[in-house]
Order: sequence, then structure tokens, then C-alpha cells
Amino acid sequence: MFISLNIKSLQHINNVLLDFDFSNRNLICITGRNGIGKTSIVKSLCLLKDISVLNKTSSIFSINKETNITISINKNNYHYYCNNGEIDSKDIIDESFLNVELPIPYGKRFSNFPVLGNIDKELRESYIKGEFNKNIEIIYFLSQIYIGERFSSLKEVIIRGNKYYFLPLDGYRYIREDYFSSGEYFVINLYKTVTSDCKLIVVDEIDISLDASAQVRLIQALNNLCDKYKKKIIFTTHSLPIMRVLYQQVGESIFYLENINSRLIMREVSYSYIVGELFGFKDYDKYILTEDIMLEIYLKRLISKIDTNKSVKIIYIGGASNVIDFMRRNKRENFICESKHMISFLDGDSRGKVSGDNILYSPFLDIEDEFFRKYTEENNRFNLPSIGVDNCKSKYYCKTVIKDIGYEAFFNILDIDFEDKIEQTIAELREFINK
Repeated sequence: MFISLNIKSLQHINNVLLDFDFSNRNLICITGRNGIGKTSIVKSLCLLKDISVLNKTSSIFSINKETNITISINKNNYHYYCNNGEIDSKDIIDESFLNVELPIPYGKRFSNFPVLGNIDKELRESYIKGEFNKNIEIIYFLSQIYIGERFSSLKEVIIRGNKYYFLPLDGYRYIREDYFSSGEYFVINLYKTVTSDCKLIVVDEIDISLDASAQVRLIQALNNLCDKYKKKIIFTTHSLPIMRVLYQQVGESIFYLENINSRLIMREVSYSYIVGELFGFKDYDKYILTEDIMLEIYLKRLISKIDTNKSVKIIYIGGASNVIDFMRRNKRENFICESKHMISFLDGDSRGKVSGDNILYSPFLDIEDEFFRKYTEENNRFNLPSIGVDNCKSKYYCKTVIKDIGYEAFFNILDIDFEDKIEQTIAELREFINK
């Protein structure tokens, strides 16, 4: 699934084009400073579900005659515009495609309580008659997030075509799902949404009501559930625990919104980048900026060969120009560290294109391209596996092979014929780190 969102003249957003590529991921996390426009993005996507969402949840001054929002889903376009002070459209999409969870006080987790009160009589009758089920899947899902046996006796009942959950007590008493903690109730509703017919789920402030331990466990459990049901989720958060798990365990980048020269942009960055840029932590001796996740992982391999008592933080930025821009801004403002403690580590193909002080280069022009070259040109020597996909690209091939053989074996093959350049790179890194 590929989604493109173009917002013009909405609230304080003048013009922004955002792309969300779900080709190899289930979860996309958006973060940024307060007021940057995260909720406006969520509401814009919500137009697919409810065309009146902006009129119901935003100031009357949020839209004007210049307001235009275009959403493209796999090249199908849906256009929304201002008509007499309200958002209008001539394009139609099946409303079951999308489910959106808005922020306080508009989200379902805050507004569905009256609905549950209306079905209480029917729930009670179903309980007394024994007309309920034990859904093992949701019990397992909750147990991944909340440690213990609290939900082991959870029951499921279907009323008017909808599923509801309760915990039975003695004497036909029970605790209805809306009387669980707000975090537990939200997680149950997330489960319902992922297992529903919708294809895309958008959640604003996914961390609201969840304690830190639940936040840590939610993302991995949610990713596994999305794998099973083929669902995609876009969510916003400021939670470091959530972003850390997403980046370090699930292996996904974080989408960072920022305003540069009065332009709103979004780029994929690492957890370390968020820690530095958004939270301003300064707790390492040395900082190394790099272009992508693969280069970051390989850099860790090189640094592991260096004897040092210095702490080193690798920050994946994304793109050589972004890396250099970040380093130069730090040199001006020292928002991470003194400039002498930071370098950039770029792909070898940047040599000659990007130069200057405090820049080192990988031994390879591009890690994935070099490994793929070994496969396509020298496979009689390396005996690398075929992945059964014709005309695949280097990144896809490498990602698939790594799942099969692991990073250690992958890098051992990669390093062959580059031993001298690797030793030189390690020496350069050692000099910087121990200086």
C-alpha cells in the first residue's frame, strides 16, 4: 500500500506533501514538536471516513477558500476542497477501508461509553444464558501487553453484530470492557479495529492512557497482529518507549515532522535522532551521524573492533545531504555536543560529492549494491541463495537474505576483498573515538 497526502492551506499548514510507503512495513510512526501539524495530518486522512471531521473538531478558522487536500491510495485520488466554509468532495471511497482514532475528546476511546451503556441489558442476558465465547486470541494479545492472568477469563459476546468483552465475577456479576482502565479499554478497541474489515488504521496519540511498560509491549504485539490480518497503521506519539521499540525491535524508522525555513517536511529518521533533536539528551562521548539503518548496523560492527572506554552514539539521519546539514547545525548551535565530538559517516559513493572536515566514508560505495553485485556477478564463488523474485532490487534482496542467514554471515561475505579498506576505516574511526 502506498499513500500520498497533499495538504494546502489547512490551519497553519501552507503546503505539504507526505508519502507513506507500506511496502515492507505495517506501522508508521509520526512524531514532532507540539503544534507542528500531526493532528491536522490525522484529521486530513480521516476525511476518507468522515468528510465533516474538520468542521466538527477544528476551529472555524482552520479552513478557508484555498484549503485543498488530496489523498492518493495506490494511485487512486480523493480530492477535498472548501465549499462555502465547509470541506466538500465529489470522490467516494468505501468507508470500511479506514478506521481513525482521533485525540481527546473526539476519539472512540473517549466517546463510546454511552453505546456500551445501551447494550448492558442484552449483555447481562447473554451472560446469564451462557451465550458468550472465550476468544483465545484477544486473551493472548492482552497478555503480551499486560503481564499476569488478569484477562485469562475474558469473555466475548456478540450483540447487534458487534463484539463486546467482559470479565465474569461471582453471582453473575461482571466488569464490562468500558469499566476496565482507560488504557486497557483502548487496547481492546485497537484489537477490534485490527481484526475488523478495514485496511488502514490511523491513531492520534497512541500512547495516551498507557503506562510505560504497556507502551513498550504494545508495539511488538500490534505489529504481530497486523502481520496476521494484513493491516497497516499510521500513528502519532511523543513516547520514547514506543519509538525505541519500533526502531530497535521492530526495525522501522520514525517519521519526523519539522519546520525548516517555513516549510513543513517529514523525513525518516532513527530513534537516536529523535532523542537528540526532539529531547536534546547529551550523554555520549562521541556522536557519529550516518545515512541509513544498514550503514548504522555496519558501523556498529566496525566500532566493536575498537578498544576504547568512550561511549559512542550512532545517529541515523537519512541521506548524505541531511547528515551534513545536521552536523553543520550542531556545529552552529551545539544542540547535541561540541562539534569536535561529532563526525559524519557516509556511503563510499559520496566521496568526491560531499567533502569537508569531520567526514569519513564506508569502504563500500553502497553496502546493499556491493552484496548484490557479489550475487549477480560472482555467485559461483559465493553461492548466495536465490530468493525466487525476478528483477528484484539490491535492498529487497539483501533484506530477504539477512532474514535467512543473519547479519553476521551477511557482513562476513560483504567484507571479502575489502580487507585493506576496512582496516583503514577502522583506524580512522579509532583515531576519532579515542581522541
